[in-house]
Amino acid sequence: MKLRSGALNRLIDIRSPSTWTRSTDGQPIMTWSTIATGVWADRIPLTAREMFRADVRWEEVRTKFVIRHTTVAITPQCRLIDLADSSAEYDIKEIIDIDDQQKAYELLVSKVT
Repeated sequence: MKLRSGALNRLIDIRSPSTWTRSTDGQPIMTWSTIATGVWADRIPLTAREMFRADVRWEEVRTKFVIRHTTVAITPQCRLIDLADSSAEYDIKEIIDIDDQQKAYELLVSKVT
């Protein structure tokens, strides 16, 4: 897959879990820190074939984002914020190095409800 610059038409932020706090009733609350801001990405709905493969592990995965290589340590514990879609939040389920060349990544995500 060749990455085309023109396809990267959405700005996203990447957030990492930061600290756990507790609400007044003792429930745990995760706070998030932004580790990458203004990253250009391409949002791609998964094809039926890709959804079938993703459903083996994550039933809710329906979208992937493609980004260029970054030096930021993105992990499956991170969240992706789609700034072009009213700051919609996505849990990152898997990070795939396209062509194993560390030039671009596919992020399989599920929308946070």
